[in-house]
Amino acid sequence: MVSEQINKSLVHSLIDILWSEQHKDNEQVIYQSFSFMKKTDELPEGLKRIYEDMKVYLNMEHSFYHPFKILHPYEWALERLEPEYFRKMRSLFYKEDFGEDRWLPF
Repeated sequence: MVSEQINKSLVHSLIDILWSEQHKDNEQVIYQSFSFMKKTDELPEGLKRIYEDMKVYLNMEHSFYHPFKILHPYEWALERLEPEYFRKMRSLFYKEDFGEDRWLPF
C-alpha cells in the first residue's frame, strides 16, 4: 500500500513536470525522480520505460535534455497511470474549461 502511494506521488510529480511552464526547477525534480526510481523495485511498467529513458539522457555528458523531451514519449503511460490527474493538469496548462460549451472563432 505504501509503495502504491509513493508511485502515485511520483506519477503526479512527473505529470506536473510534463504540464508545467516552470522549466528551470524541473531539472531538479527529474534528477530526484530518477534517484527515487533507481531505488524502487516495484515500478509500474510505464514508469520503468520512463526510468530507462531518463537513465540514457541523464548519463549523457554534454547536455541535459529538456524534461518535456524525456517525458513526452511516455505521455500516454502517465495518462494511463493517473488519468484524472493527467487530464486535470493538461486542462490547467491549456486553460481549458470543459464545463462550458466553447465556440471556435473560425
